[in-house]
Amino acid sequence: MSSPMEHSWTIFEEYHIDEDVGFALPLPLEELPHPYDAWISIARNLPELIKNNQLRMEVEKLAMLSIDGLRGHRAQRLGHLVLGYITMAYVWGQGGGDIRKVLPSNIAVPYCKLSEKLGLPPILLYADCVLANWKKKDPSGPMTYENMDILFSFPGGDCGKGFFLVSLLVEIAAASAIKVIPIIFDAVKREDSDTLQRALLDVSSSLHKALDVFSQIHSKY
Repeated sequence: MSSPMEHSWTIFEEYHIDEDVGFALPLPLEELPHPYDAWISIARNLPELIKNNQLRMEVEKLAMLSIDGLRGHRAQRLGHLVLGYITMAYVWGQGGGDIRKVLPSNIAVPYCKLSEKLGLPPILLYADCVLANWKKKDPSGPMTYENMDILFSFPGGDCGKGFFLVSLLVEIAAASAIKVIPIIFDAVKREDSDTLQRALLDVSSSLHKALDVFSQIHSKY
């Protein structure tokens, strides 16, 4: 029978919780192989396609693709992210009253199947646009706002970027608290008050760091 510590780390692995970035997806992919690169092309050019009223036409020309070629968790998360962006853009278009209530099957079918595989609903989520929608400008540089960018965006300039990246950095700042949780459970079970106190202080420190990062929202968003 596994110990509480071992069981906790098994849960972390099962739900893709990372020691360094917490609930954020570590090193998200930026590209998908052919033929899924057609999804990437549309998602990457959303602002221009929406502005020129070409988005829906381009989406309707997409081929129906099986999700079987999306191998690995990171590829599947990128697929869910881009289909979420495309779906939102297709539904809302240029705004106003021109709203589409039915999605073309060529994006609806793979989106629903991929969502089911990942255990996520078929809609653009925080888990997509914040936790899996980032990259470092300089791969060897620090995890700071200045060295980070989002992979995909909607029209509106840097407003969305600021909101998404600050939210991501809050998650990363709080990540160190997550890996203390197994230590807390183990200390409680063993009635080890000294270890428990140190672990709770670590959690408190992580939350203070997260609050400090969150204060950037006023200048970035």
